Amino acid sequence: MAAARHAPTSLRGRLWSLYNEARIECDDPNSAPDIRKKVLRTYRGKLDGIAGAADHLLAVGIQEDVRQMLKHDPNHHDGDPAQYSFILLWPGRLQSIVQDIGREHVFVPSRGEFVELIPTEISRTETIEAGVYLVGKGRECITVGNKLKRLGRIWIDPRAQEYIAYCTHWIENATEADGLDDRWEGDADIREKLRVSVKDRIKLRELLDAKIAELHK
Repeated sequence: MAAARHAPTSLRGRLWSLYNEARIECDDPNSAPDIRKKVLRTYRGKLDGIAGAADHLLAVGIQEDVRQMLKHDPNHHDGDPAQYSFILLWPGRLQSIVQDIGREHVFVPSRGEFVELIPTEISRTETIEAGVYLVGKGRECITVGNKLKRLGRIWIDPRAQEYIAYCTHWIENATEADGLDDRWEGDADIREKLRVSVKDRIKLRELLDAKIAELHK
């Protein structure tokens, strides 16, 4: 007769045992979001009863959230590709290096703040400045810093056509209607800076309205 399995005693073992218990009751037992919801809604009492679980999960959650803030992994944000359409604001030949840089914000010392890595928010000289700053930090920052410096050297000013591609992409790839109007309003300065024509603005707004109506069905 097989020996009886002992209940796990380590923190990870107890948590994984709880996750598997919740997993059995999920409609999709291979869906991490479903398991998470089941744990929080049905097994919260058991979770709270595991010593050290709260501190461990808080630390893991903060670390992951900070990592995403720093890196902005394109596979994050629930897989919503609209979040990363900012790359399309760059002229085509610059998009690959911006993607290699892999950051949405970079620190510009002269401004004393992190600045969005989009060509309507950061200048050529500020891009180079951000690169020099990172190279000075050393270690793994050197590679990204050198890419920023190169981006500044081969800089091309964006045009209206880049905004049209960018805006069309985030509209077509949106998965939720909430926040789309706010995003459109937030792009107002970009449309002005890149001199997007009234005709093109009307077409884009019509596309947005159609998408919102589709998502509300």
